[in-house]
Amino acid sequence: IFFRCSLTMAPGFLREGIHGRLFEVGGDDDLVASQQASRSSYPRMLVMGAFILAVAFVVVLSAQESKKNAVQTHATVGGAPTGRFNGMAGGLGVALPMTDDVAHMVGSLRDQILRLAQSKGLNGDFVVFEPISYRTQVVAGTNYFVKIRIGRDDNDYIHVRIFQPLPYTGEGPEVHSLQMSKTATDDIGYDS
Repeated sequence: IFFRCSLTMAPGFLREGIHGRLFEVGGDDDLVASQQASRSSYPRMLVMGAFILAVAFVVVLSAQESKKNAVQTHATVGGAPTGRFNGMAGGLGVALPMTDDVAHMVGSLRDQILRLAQSKGLNGDFVVFEPISYRTQVVAGTNYFVKIRIGRDDNDYIHVRIFQPLPYTGEGPEVHSLQMSKTATDDIGYDS
């Protein structure tokens, strides 16, 4: 009963089906009638075809727009944004203010960073250890370029590159390089 009621309330092209007739099975008379009715349903089929093409066109356009906007998608560490991709594979993202997740990762590597800084001429311990900002680079994992304040002056900064391997490796982040004698205004990156 529901099927029959819903068919009688449906728009004409749905109610009549492809051949312009109510969904019925019958003899030769029904076949002839359905063939004659199908000729009158050609305009409806053309309209439906145009509608399907329009939907397909919209889907293709939205897929292209999504692909274009994928360049602006944020990568994440623990749900926190890590930086915008700049549209170039392997390129550096823009500098971002420090997030809790990235600060925690940097803090967990403090001892490694200290040993590396001491091997490059730092005497003693850090006066302050405050990650300020960072940039990311997506490679076979993620490189984090982090600006860290280590003293009380505007000239007491270091830049550290930390590599976080892909999750399937099961490996944690590790310090790859460190640049000494940086200022608060120096850009973060490979050659900064």
